[in-house]
Amino acid sequence: MQYDIYMSFSERDEPKVKELTDLMHELKDDITIFTTHQEINAEKAFQDDMYDVMIKCRRFVVIPSTSK
Repeated sequence: MQYDIYMSFSERDEPKVKELTDLMHELKDDITIFTTHQEINAEKAFQDDMYDVMIKCRRFVVIPSTSK
């Protein structure tokens, strides 16, 4: 697998996600985490883009958001 974790989150929560990924790297320095926001292509279903990356990941983590 290309990544250990696919992390899904709101871009408004990016600072908190950065803290979390930093902590994860402290605990396991060779962990690979996909956190890049994918641009949504209006001509293509965004689920296809997500799936293309998700199939390269061992785990999928969703970060619930309290941002409005």
